[in-house]
Amino acid sequence: MKTKICMICKLGINMDSEFCEFKHMKNKNEILSKAYYHITCFRDKLNGGQNLRELQEKANKILDLAHMKVS
Repeated sequence: MKTKICMICKLGINMDSEFCEFKHMKNKNEILSKAYYHITCFRDKLNGGQNLRELQEKANKILDLAHMKVS
């Protein structure tokens, strides 16, 4: 059996553990493509990833400081 590759991190997927399989369907009978993801990679992608969360925290701190100076 061919190894499935995560479309985010490009590493192999252990088919004995949790993973995501997504199918791009043209209609109910025709599959256009399939994609595989590690659960953690997909979760990070949906949540915006760690870098985006850190950037949001920094932006919120800057906005809080600006609000304190204006008030």
